[in-house]
Amino acid sequence: MMTRLVPAVSAVLATLFVSACASTTPTPTATISQTADTPQRPVVALVLGGGGARGFAHIGVIESLEAHGIRPDLVVGTSVGAMVGSVYASGATPAQLVAMADELKETDLIDISPSKQGFIDGSRLRQYINTQVGNRPIEAFAIRFAAVATEMQSKQAVTFRQGEAGLAVQASASVPNLFIPPRIPENGGKKYIDGSQSALLPARIAKNMGADVVIAVDLMANADTVDTDSNTKTSTDKPDTPNTVSIGRDDTGVHAKWGNETIRIPIDLAQMNDAAKGLPFELPLGDIFGNVLKAIPASTQIELPKELPKTLPKSPSEFWQLFGNVGANIKANPADIKASDVVIAPDLSKSAVFDTTGRTALIEAGKTATDAQIDAIKQAIATAQYRYVGNTQ
Repeated sequence: MMTRLVPAVSAVLATLFVSACASTTPTPTATISQTADTPQRPVVALVLGGGGARGFAHIGVIESLEAHGIRPDLVVGTSVGAMVGSVYASGATPAQLVAMADELKETDLIDISPSKQGFIDGSRLRQYINTQVGNRPIEAFAIRFAAVATEMQSKQAVTFRQGEAGLAVQASASVPNLFIPPRIPENGGKKYIDGSQSALLPARIAKNMGADVVIAVDLMANADTVDTDSNTKTSTDKPDTPNTVSIGRDDTGVHAKWGNETIRIPIDLAQMNDAAKGLPFELPLGDIFGNVLKAIPASTQIELPKELPKTLPKSPSEFWQLFGNVGANIKANPADIKASDVVIAPDLSKSAVFDTTGRTALIEAGKTATDAQIDAIKQAIATAQYRYVGNTQ
């Protein structure tokens, strides 16, 4: 029973985290304007989508583009895309980005501070980004940059194009119910959550900022799900199989259906609050877990390996590989796919959204996928250049 229960409980927790990141589709809006000089050539934008630890692939994309002499005029990033994009736009070279990935520790970004709003304060992430960009404001970056976040109340996409980079990235990457939403004083004290809630792949935002060519990096799609001719996504529904776990919740707790077997995990929030009163510090455990439970949909599915391990995972990588396909249901808005001139979709099917141990493989996957698209990217730029010259004569 234990060998079945532990993966099922872990699946519940992993699904809970991914569900909080699910993308919705409100109309993108920008609250902070930025005036650019009239370009003398087409504006090329690099759009870096959200996708958790898969974001290391963005570094490989940048490596490939730079190696082929392609340097964007604009970088727009959501969540982890804003993290990587801000450092790159500030002037970091691909080699410096690789070094940053090698040296990064999870403790550099995460500071546990339980409250009714979330578990993670986000201050370390903010400080880390500010350090990486040399404490320069966004408007002083070498490349024009925008971080995409979601205004908590309206659920509308918001772009941050000037001011403190660390705070903008913190807002863009604040996963609801896990990160405490930062409040931006300059924007009327509004609170912001992860940009993936409104624009997982902010290609339309890049277009609205004046991009003539949009190179979009979609971390949540496998290469074979992007139709390069029609520029649309396709997906197929998979029937229930013994390795498919159905996760859901009701008023009494969380349940997991594993094949023909159902495992129920009763949750008494009041009892959790009472139990936490014995701790030497204040921790409203029931209230916190109640907020997190709200992120679990009534019913969803994740796919586990066909052969479940008979022993507990011995490393973080082994643990996250149990949930390699978690988050596969999170897709970019088709309108953003259509707004992209070239979509780069690295093959990350074997990379769990939360596994940070395979960084080198993720970077290489991004590089490989971009190398395969270089001709298409150059053609898109050449076509835009032709249109631009024709319109300015």
